[in-house]
Amino acid sequence: MPTLSRADVTLYYELAGDEHAPAVVYTPGFGAHSNDILATLLIGFLARSGYRILVVDNRGSGQTQTVPDAACTIDLMAEDVAAVMDAVGIHQAHILVMPS
Repeated sequence: MPTLSRADVTLYYELAGDEHAPAVVYTPGFGAHSNDILATLLIGFLARSGYRILVVDNRGSGQTQTVPDAACTIDLMAEDVAAVMDAVGIHQAHILVMPS
């Protein structure tokens, strides 16, 4: 299970596709997660279409774990995604965001 730990959160993510392919980052909205049907379809389709796909479960959703009373803001979620991108070596990407 791929995870990245930060101060108050352990972020779960999925990564697929060739590491040299153009990157796409998908962040499901609240109530969605990396293993729901849309994320699963996107991971498969984009990886087969020649992209590297990163899906990150936001704070408070999916398999990401937060400490009790951890803050959950758009800025923190953006920082979380940027931290995972850095950890897996993605420096530039197309971003797909599902509204909550």
